[in-house]
Amino acid sequence: MQENPSYRQRFQFYLAMVIVSAIGPSAFGVAIGPIPFPIVSATIIVFLAFRQQQYMNQCIGAKLQSQRHADHSDEC
Repeated sequence: MQENPSYRQRFQFYLAMVIVSAIGPSAFGVAIGPIPFPIVSATIIVFLAFRQQQYMNQCIGAKLQSQRHADHSDEC
């Protein structure tokens, strides 16, 4: 998957968003109302992690399916 440019771009975006979620608003002193910033930050990071894991699973599934079809086409 590392050689896939789409995957690399998505992963780099994921890392950037995690970093921004972790330090972004607190670095600029942005208030989020009555909700403490660490709770909001943790929620965003968990959401991003689940989204990234789902994308990784889709990529792995597609790769396995393409390999499976390639392996079966050799049997004929």
